[in-house]
Amino acid sequence: MNEAPEIPAPPPSIPRGKLWTSLLAPPGATFIANCITGLNWSRNDYGVIFLWVPILSLVLTIGFLFSFNSALRPRYQGRSAILLGFFYFIGQIVICLAVWYGSCFILMH
Repeated sequence: MNEAPEIPAPPPSIPRGKLWTSLLAPPGATFIANCITGLNWSRNDYGVIFLWVPILSLVLTIGFLFSFNSALRPRYQGRSAILLGFFYFIGQIVICLAVWYGSCFILMH
């Protein structure tokens, strides 16, 4: 007789608070930093003062990459974890640059 296969244990849960914090903090900080910079901007410097914000975004993205990886560690390991970390980094850079450009466009009009 054929026996029914065993049902595998469900995968471990991901802490959603830690995950959402690591996903939302870099773009949110980019927007807030750009708005604060926009309030202190004089129109005589061609907007050079806004160039510190992408550096802040890069530092925050690298910093929250560790939090993102530790949130996903219970469920993903090996190549999957490495790829997720890489794509988190690339995705955050793209999103932060889009938020930075869009908020510069709004603030410098």
